[in-house]
Amino acid sequence: MAMYNPENFCLKEEIVPLLEDYQIERINNLVNEFIKDNENSDTHEIEHCPKCGCKHPTLTKGGMSGSGKQMFMCKECNSRFVCDTGSLTYYSHQPLSKWSHFIEMTIDRRSLEDCAKELNIHKSTAFRMRQKLMAFLKMAKANDLISGLCELDETYIHSDRKGLVSPEIGEKYYQLFCLTALYERILHVCGNVMAGKCTRTIEILNTDIKVLIRRGRKEKRDNRKRGISKDLVCIFTGIERQGGSVYSASNLGKPNQDEVSAFVKRIETESHVWVDGMQAYISALEDNGCTYTVCPTKEEYTTLNHLNNINALHENFKEWIRNYRGVSAIYSDRYANMISYIYDHRSMSLKEIRSSMIRDLNKHQLYFCVKDIMHKDVFCAEEDQTARTCMKSMVNAYRRSKADPMDLAEALSFIR
Repeated sequence: MAMYNPENFCLKEEIVPLLEDYQIERINNLVNEFIKDNENSDTHEIEHCPKCGCKHPTLTKGGMSGSGKQMFMCKECNSRFVCDTGSLTYYSHQPLSKWSHFIEMTIDRRSLEDCAKELNIHKSTAFRMRQKLMAFLKMAKANDLISGLCELDETYIHSDRKGLVSPEIGEKYYQLFCLTALYERILHVCGNVMAGKCTRTIEILNTDIKVLIRRGRKEKRDNRKRGISKDLVCIFTGIERQGGSVYSASNLGKPNQDEVSAFVKRIETESHVWVDGMQAYISALEDNGCTYTVCPTKEEYTTLNHLNNINALHENFKEWIRNYRGVSAIYSDRYANMISYIYDHRSMSLKEIRSSMIRDLNKHQLYFCVKDIMHKDVFCAEEDQTARTCMKSMVNAYRRSKADPMDLAEALSFIR
């Protein structure tokens, strides 16, 4: 927290007589708002009991948890829960101070490696923190609407399988995990010769995995189709001129009428919308009671009739994605909502956005566990079923190696 310095404080005694009464009142109101905002940033609103679901429950203090957090007891069901239940710090080993710093670095487009290094945490922890933050932001933006003078369009990003592996690679990971875990036992039971072969097999498996990953990337590049295809993720975007924005990752490929209609419902009726002329937009806007202006090409843009704001927003979105060297398609909706939130607060400084974000998220409760990272926000398209299989294969391989590891005889059969 910044230290108070009387030399830099605006309301010095010699300055007060130079101000009008309304100006002094405005400064006092602004200071009181800052104090209230800081208090709200440190408190989490419990809108309903996480045990019985009672809205605005009557709570009493219920002792302290093993981690040192204050616990509350709901008088409706006599159940206890920690004070930060459903918040960012719930079920997290990281304190709010680290979360605040992490949010600042995320807004500043810092990579997971930089975040992990600066916060002295593992990269996988930073990844989980970012997914949890984006899941909160998606929930906070879920009911946002735009109105008035709006622009509506869609953009596309490549369907990336970043972080996912094929079942073939997952099986090799399983062998690698098991041989690594059984190395000491192989050395003790079978001697140095077999242990040396085990080490060489581990090196071969590592090489095979790298080759398969590179081959998969090459095949993906070679098989990439031109134009709008199932290799692209459709991102709907709506924007108020000089106002907020809404994002939604709909599906793979070109959207259908139902998907367009579902997104157009996020525009309030009697709004005026500029679109690029896609018939699905026009039908959905008419059904939603909105007027519209068609701007099919940039050559026909005028001072009033254009899509320049939303095109600039698309460039901003793609710049974020490029900065992360691409994002996995299954998380694209979360990234879209995070970028939309930051765009809505673009007039604020980095620390102001962080404070505003924490205040908004403290109004929501979300029970987001590690297992939810891979099971939520996966597209429902049949063409993307492969992503689900790939996503789970390596994780399942690791869990198999822990829960049902190879016995020694099976492990020795894989040693080359």
